[in-house]
Amino acid sequence: MDWIRDKSIRELYPDVTVIRENGTRAFKEGGEEVNLDENAITARMDIVGPMDDWEKQMARSDSTLMPRWMEVHIEQEHGGVVADATLQQKYNDKKALRAGRPA
Repeated sequence: MDWIRDKSIRELYPDVTVIRENGTRAFKEGGEEVNLDENAITARMDIVGPMDDWEKQMARSDSTLMPRWMEVHIEQEHGGVVADATLQQKYNDKKALRAGRPA
């Protein structure tokens, strides 16, 4: 388990407490010790990783492409269509990014 940091364990398993005693680590959930092997952690990382990446891209796009409030405004007030071609392209790019959300 040395290949993964305690912080990563807390992100992947928010209900698990990492206990350090005498140079070893134990993992407890609800007061009971749990076994977190490499396969379980790797499987959880495969699920969490893509969503984390997508969320970071969406947050970054709020400042580079279009803020969320403008996206909602164009969608609700203009039916997703604007007269300005540049703004329309930014809106389309943002919608495509949003549609790429991992399951």
